[in-house]
Amino acid sequence: MGKKDRTVPVTIEEQKNGALNVMIGKRKVGQIITKEDMVVAKFEDGGQLEGKSFDEVLGRVIAEYNLHS
Repeated sequence: MGKKDRTVPVTIEEQKNGALNVMIGKRKVGQIITKEDMVVAKFEDGGQLEGKSFDEVLGRVIAEYNLHS
């Protein structure tokens, strides 16, 4: 039998320093920081990735979570 699709809420919480915490369910998976010409995501395990837009980086953060969960 195949696995059932399940919906897991993705929440973005803004911090005082301007960074955005990405929460999937109740778990913080990373933090997105907007710099002058790029967007950087830092993962809880120490990894990071860069992109040109917020939407691109958020999509990649969610994809990485799905690969490793």
